[in-house]
Amino acid sequence: MNDTLIQIITSIVTSIIAAFIFWFFVNYLPERSRYNKIRPKLEYDIYEICSSLFHFIEIPLRSNTYSPANNQAKLFAGMLNLDDFELALYTKCLNDSYKFDKVASCLVPIGDELESLSLDICQKAQQLYVFNQYLTVEEILLIRKVTVKLRAYSYNSVAAIEVGNQTLYPINPTMSYMCRNFYDIYLFFVQLQEIVFKYKKIDDTISGSIKRTISARRIMNYCHRGEYEQCLKYAKKSDDNLVWAYKFISLYKTNKEASAVFFLKQQLQTSNLELKYLRDTFYDFYKDEILKNILISCRSMTEYKEMADCIESEQNYSNQMILHAQNIRKYYKEK
Repeated sequence: MNDTLIQIITSIVTSIIAAFIFWFFVNYLPERSRYNKIRPKLEYDIYEICSSLFHFIEIPLRSNTYSPANNQAKLFAGMLNLDDFELALYTKCLNDSYKFDKVASCLVPIGDELESLSLDICQKAQQLYVFNQYLTVEEILLIRKVTVKLRAYSYNSVAAIEVGNQTLYPINPTMSYMCRNFYDIYLFFVQLQEIVFKYKKIDDTISGSIKRTISARRIMNYCHRGEYEQCLKYAKKSDDNLVWAYKFISLYKTNKEASAVFFLKQQLQTSNLELKYLRDTFYDFYKDEILKNILISCRSMTEYKEMADCIESEQNYSNQMILHAQNIRKYYKEK
C-alpha cells in the first residue's frame, strides 16, 4: 500500500472520528439532556389524556348522571364489547330536545359533558404535538386516531329539523348510532393504557400517587382478565395495600388454596375495614363454603350477611338496568 493511499484512508478515518466527536458533544448530549428533561412531563400529559379518555367512554355506561359505571374494572381491563356500548347508548340522548316520545323519561342527556371532555382531550393532544420529536411514532398515531374519533360526531345538535312548514324528529332519539365510534375509542384507550403501563420516566412529582396508581391498575387488569400468573408476578413486587385483593384472587384461582387462605387470614387480621367494603374482592365467590367459613370465623356472621346483601343488591340493580336498556332497544328496533 503506497503512502498516498495511506494518507487518504487516514484523512477519511480522522474526519469520521472528528465528525462523530463533534456530533456526540454538540448534538447528541445536549439533545439527550433535553429529552430526559421533557420526556417525564410528556409521559405525565399522556397519562392525563388516558385518564380523561377513560372518563369519556365511561359516561355512556353510567346508569344515571351522578353514579359511576358499575363495570369500571372490566372497562379498565378491556373486557367490554360492542354490544355493551350499544345497549348503554340506547338509554342516553344528546340533550333534552331528544326527549320527545314516551321513552323520554328513560333517556339520560350526556351531550354537554361529552362535548366539554372531548374538546379538553383534543386541546391536550394539540399541546403534545409541539414536542412530537420526543414522542414515539406509536404515541403520535394513536393520539391522532383518538382525536379524530372524538370529533367524529356533534354532541350539541338538536333533535328537531325544520323542512318547509314541517318539523321532523328522528325515529330513534337515542345515541345508539354512535356505538361503533365509542367502541373504537374504547379500543384506542386500551392500547394507550398499555403504553402508559410501560412508562419509566413519568413525572411523579406533580402527583405523588401516579406510579402507584399505574402499578395497581396493571395488576388489577391482569386479575380481571384471568391472567393470574402475571397478576401474581407484579403483585409480589408491590407493597401497596391496594393490590392485596388481586393477589388473593389470583392465588385462589390458580389452585393455590392453602396459600390463598393463609394470605386472606393475614389481611383480615390487619385490616379494620368491614367486609361490605371489601365486597369487590369476594364478589365472584362469596358463596364458596370454604371462604364463607373463613370470613365468618375471622369476622362475624353479621358482617358476612351485610356483605352478601350488598353484593346481591348490586347484582339485582345491574340486572334491572340491563333489562331496562334491552326493553328500550327492543322498543326502537320494533318501532
